[in-house]
Amino acid sequence: MVFTAGFQIVKDSYNIVIFFRDQNATINTLRHTFAVRALKNCSYDRDNITEHMLALSTCIGHSKVSATYWYLESTPELMQSIAERFESFVKGGQS
Repeated sequence: MVFTAGFQIVKDSYNIVIFFRDQNATINTLRHTFAVRALKNCSYDRDNITEHMLALSTCIGHSKVSATYWYLESTPELMQSIAERFESFVKGGQS
């Protein structure tokens, strides 16, 4: 709550207006955007994604990495990429 209030004070003090999907952005909107973009820019090597998820989880303040995996499920582009890689794996391609 303190961080959210501080974010609002800074936005108001500097007349910053941030819109996300036609709504005034909140700290959670920016946090979500950061997490999704970080995952989109990550290489999909199995070891790399594991390390990346742990670092991202720590960075955004999740106490459990499993909470961070939600971002994979909530983003259609990431789910499409995961589905394509799984399909390739099932057909005998590389994972």
